Amino acid sequence: MYAKGVYADNLKSSIPALPNDYQGVDLKENFNPVVNSGGGFAYSEDNSLLQLTNSTHQATAIWGKNKIDLTKYFKLQFYFYLGDQGANAADGVVFGLQNYSPSFLGDLGNGMGFYNKLAYKVGLEFDTYFNGDGPDSYTGPGGNNGLSNHNNHMAIARSGQSWTTYQYHYGASQLPNGQYFSNGAWKRVTIEGVPVSGQSTQTTLKYSMYDLSYKTTLSGSCMVDFNSNTSDYSSHHFLLSKDAYWGFTSSTGLYSETAAMSFGVLPQKPSIATTDTTIYQGEKWDASKNFVSGNDETATDFEFGDSRLSTTNNVDTTKPGTYNVTYTYNNGGYTGTASAKVTVLEDQTNIKTKDSVLYVGQKWNKESNFVSATDEDGNAIPWSDSRISSNGATVDTSKPGTYSLIYTIKGKLKNVDSKFTVTVKEDKSSIQTKNTTLQVGQAWNKESNFVGATDEDGNPVSWSDSRISSNDASVDTSKAGVTKLKYTYKGEIKNTDSEFTVTVEDPLKLIVPSSSDFGTYKLGSSNTVLPWNKNSKIEVEGSTNSQWDLSVALNSNSSLKDYIKIGETPITESSQKVVSGTGTMAVTDELSSDKFIKVDYTGVKQLRKDTGTLEWSLTPSTEGIRE
Repeated sequence: MYAKGVYADNLKSSIPALPNDYQGVDLKENFNPVVNSGGGFAYSEDNSLLQLTNSTHQATAIWGKNKIDLTKYFKLQFYFYLGDQGANAADGVVFGLQNYSPSFLGDLGNGMGFYNKLAYKVGLEFDTYFNGDGPDSYTGPGGNNGLSNHNNHMAIARSGQSWTTYQYHYGASQLPNGQYFSNGAWKRVTIEGVPVSGQSTQTTLKYSMYDLSYKTTLSGSCMVDFNSNTSDYSSHHFLLSKDAYWGFTSSTGLYSETAAMSFGVLPQKPSIATTDTTIYQGEKWDASKNFVSGNDETATDFEFGDSRLSTTNNVDTTKPGTYNVTYTYNNGGYTGTASAKVTVLEDQTNIKTKDSVLYVGQKWNKESNFVSATDEDGNAIPWSDSRISSNGATVDTSKPGTYSLIYTIKGKLKNVDSKFTVTVKEDKSSIQTKNTTLQVGQAWNKESNFVGATDEDGNPVSWSDSRISSNDASVDTSKAGVTKLKYTYKGEIKNTDSEFTVTVEDPLKLIVPSSSDFGTYKLGSSNTVLPWNKNSKIEVEGSTNSQWDLSVALNSNSSLKDYIKIGETPITESSQKVVSGTGTMAVTDELSSDKFIKVDYTGVKQLRKDTGTLEWSLTPSTEGIRE
């Protein structure tokens, strides 16, 4: 009657996946340990599926930890699988009720791990092999056996001393011709126990099976009597007590079969389905958020607000952390609990902006003030994301001004603002140049026409700055002429030009006498100043617009030192300007004696004779000429 050993084999890869919307219970948690003979059983990784057999001469049973009280309604749901061998599969599986032991195991082969000579147990069989004799014999004490043909069938049956020769099939249903339980598909089964009204020891066992491949439904029912009178051998006296072990069995004999099962709803065991949740700091939460569904002892769904359900929790949504919430169902002696986790995360919703400066006429780009943004989890959010709002921000860059603006990120729980300013300044970028005049053959220096430049803020910009462009300007100084040129300051906002001219003229000419005599004076005379001899002509020849400076210096060996002057200023070794002019000028004729060169002997007490050499210079270009 009992297994001598338990052997765990690998789960067969040919067993297909269960439906996506189905989640089986943990069989190890809700059932007693497997009872087995011959090996072949194996659990799935999450313990929601149990392979019962996978070869010949094997038997497996698994019984629930809680008994069923047959005086009360119960409901259970499960899936079963019987391989893909068609008519060659054997022998089947049984959902059983028995009063003996949570480690009960029946006979191999057509015993399907449930039937043996012990009476007072009842099973809903899923028979994949019609033996033709023994339990499947058509004739017996009561006539036929309840089956109409040899097809795969479901039926409620019991065992006892004579079960191997005859077994009546109560509430039988059979697959149509050509269909088999072993068709490579799962079957969904619902079983209900409905107490018979007015009868304290009777319940009606109902079943319904749906094949996921054939789309075939089988159903049936049978009254089960569970009185304690062992001398009552009536046809429906199946059990001796209202408290029955319930479970699943399977076996093989000469033929093999891959059998598997998975339970979704347990009988008379309240269940609560929950889910873990993640919220953010400050987010509203209550225990209903983690409640998924509830199923009471009658397999009836109940909602979160059911009076039989209570909760406890330590959730604090103001502080990041992981918290627990416990759900407890209590209805008399029927209880069920479940727990869930609530993770409170820091809300990292944020947005950063920056101030900026523009200049009048510059185009404003809204994104230029955006630095970064993050969502609740700290993930970066680009400017283009619809959750970022510029709040209709505008900037008028046609005139100076300061604009205070706000960008907003619209988070799941809160909106976060970031303030910034856009300052529009006057554009002070400029460049100044000047006209110049050169003589034919004189080298031109580009920088000589550059006066100065300023950037947008009015800061000086030097000629060497890369923002100053000469625009490849060039001047031909080999001949007289006027060249119009333009220098450009390349600013951040705009380019600013300054136009000028370079005039190239024929050379200036200075005419001086080779010598000049100041004459004599009489010692003691009051006339001690000797003016320049007007017959010693000093002339400058030049074009009409030629500008020049005439300078003179005294040779260092001259005895006239301290006596020769321009006006009242002594002429020294350093060059001293005599006159500036434009074009042609007869200098000695234009300047009066008191403003030109003279010899002043005031204070001299003795006779003397002085000579010296004057060195003349005419700028912008001429050689010094001595006299």
